[in-house]
Amino acid sequence: MTNGYRTMTNGFRWTGFFCTVILLTGCGDGRHGPNSMDTRTYYGAFNVIVSEVENLQFQVNVDTYVGKNNPIEDQLGSAIHAFLTHKDVQGTPLEEEAQKLADQEQEIVKIWSSRGGVKKIRDAAQEMMDQVEYMKALLH
Repeated sequence: MTNGYRTMTNGFRWTGFFCTVILLTGCGDGRHGPNSMDTRTYYGAFNVIVSEVENLQFQVNVDTYVGKNNPIEDQLGSAIHAFLTHKDVQGTPLEEEAQKLADQEQEIVKIWSSRGGVKKIRDAAQEMMDQVEYMKALLH
């Protein structure tokens, strides 16, 4: 099995998971609430960030990850940007914390592209997860 096939299979698994979540939460009034996955909303953008960072943690911490594939998904950067530019985030302490996520994302890409090693990628991904956990506390 090649890494590309494994990545594709993991992507299908995550797609199935997200579709199930969407079906269970529905598309009604909850679209703008705390369970939203719509990145046009404040909560939705953050929920996608949480989901993508958890996915990142999973990808880089499996035994078979050797650093060959970029661990950062496009959706993570898009969700961080959506959260950063949301009117309810701009000018608040959350804006600075979200910028730290954007910086951490770029750091992981830099480590990966320089072939900095799996341990460094895992450490950086853990820092990102810690930042997300800190932000969760700020949001509640």
